[in-house]
Amino acid sequence: MPRNNMDQELPPNIERQFLLCMPEQSGKTRKMINKIMDTLIPSFEGSSSELNLIFCANSILITNQTHNRVQNTLEFSKIVNDRKILHLSSSKKANISDIYEAYFYITDINNKVCGITMCANIVRWNHTEELINRLSKDIDAGRVNINRINTWIDESDKYDHIVQKVMEKQNECPYLYLYKMTATPFSKIQDSHVNV
Repeated sequence: MPRNNMDQELPPNIERQFLLCMPEQSGKTRKMINKIMDTLIPSFEGSSSELNLIFCANSILITNQTHNRVQNTLEFSKIVNDRKILHLSSSKKANISDIYEAYFYITDINNKVCGITMCANIVRWNHTEELINRLSKDIDAGRVNINRINTWIDESDKYDHIVQKVMEKQNECPYLYLYKMTATPFSKIQDSHVNV
């Protein structure tokens, strides 16, 4: 029987799960964008790249805002301004409407896709899981230049059903990383172990 928390066995895949916990309106989205930009610079120089799957609040308005912020940052970067982020939505502002279209864009190296923004709902997760399955086969076969798939979930405490699905998927996909973002204080987060 464990004597304290340090003696407890860590959950599987903890080394690929991260938590960003900050007060509301304090810059979580900016931190995410900065992290994405940090990963794009080395991949721009010729190494394998990372794909970022960004689940926003289950709101077309919030998803549109997040997409615009990421896209504007990419466009104004002097280093990675040719990289694209796709916007998967039923909204008229979206540039793709289904996961098959996303797969086509991602696997065409000329498109230089670095991510997808979408609403956080179970339908989008089901589509994303299919995309991850397809890309995992392509990664294993060396058909795509992706070495890591980052899944970002904003307000992760509200979308625990998607968090759980990503964690389950990590068991079969070694390329899959989970970034949970929340304004919920640590004392109210149920996870017993987190990487911060």
